[in-house]
Amino acid sequence: PTTLAACAFTIAMALPTADLNALTSLNNQHPEFVLNAFPLLFMSWTYHGVVPRVVYDLEGDKDNITKAIVGGSTAALLIYLAWNAVILGNVLSDSSGEAIAFSSSTTATNPIHLIRNTQLQSAITVVSELAITTSLIGVVLGFVNEFYDAIGAVPSQTYGPKEDNKYRVALLTLIPPAIVSVALGYFTTQQPPLLAVDNYQIIDYVGAFGASTLFLILPALMTWQNRYGDEARPLSVKPMVPLGKITLSSLYKAAGTLIVEQGLDKLGVFEFVQRSWEGIGGSQ
Repeated sequence: PTTLAACAFTIAMALPTADLNALTSLNNQHPEFVLNAFPLLFMSWTYHGVVPRVVYDLEGDKDNITKAIVGGSTAALLIYLAWNAVILGNVLSDSSGEAIAFSSSTTATNPIHLIRNTQLQSAITVVSELAITTSLIGVVLGFVNEFYDAIGAVPSQTYGPKEDNKYRVALLTLIPPAIVSVALGYFTTQQPPLLAVDNYQIIDYVGAFGASTLFLILPALMTWQNRYGDEARPLSVKPMVPLGKITLSSLYKAAGTLIVEQGLDKLGVFEFVQRSWEGIGGSQ
């Protein structure tokens, strides 16, 4: 509730000064960058983690589960679109209606820094911090429960009171990413940097290779195995999405295509092919 209230307050603050005409102007539309945004979009699909809880709380009621998932996802999407619209609208308003200059360089620009209203900047920062905190709590609790179900529930002794070792599983969940985070912070802040990577590149890699694998490929493959595998079991809840195998296969195939495309892009294959093609055209 706190995050939603802060988000609604910030949107109401930013809306009067947002230049929505510049935002929807054809000069400021860049469809050529849509594919590059897919890694970030995939990172928003982490709601997979709460679906089992929704199914459990609603006791497998198909209609209520559908309403909860569709309604919750739609509400989050509308908030997300409104949030981005007012922020980018204020960026364009403060830039006298001119579009942000896009380039092929690796230097990314934080649009919040382009907003001149310091009060709005502070409000956006607070909402962003609240959103990150709530997301972190949800993800951590989800992973802790998953690890605990897998390895943490094994009792340390065969008789007498059983020791609750869930805190150990929590440490197992938190310590590895904390070490990676501290190491990245250390290597990227040295002069000169020992590792040439920034937060935007990290998000790009995590979305393209991590989130697409965890939340698109693996769930689809596990569902396929559960429904159509050799040891398929009767389903307690019938499939809610139509077209069955076509829908499931399209999920992991789309994610696999993105992984291949992003991998080739990161390796410079597309740039090499483009330069080679231009060289052939120039020689003719």
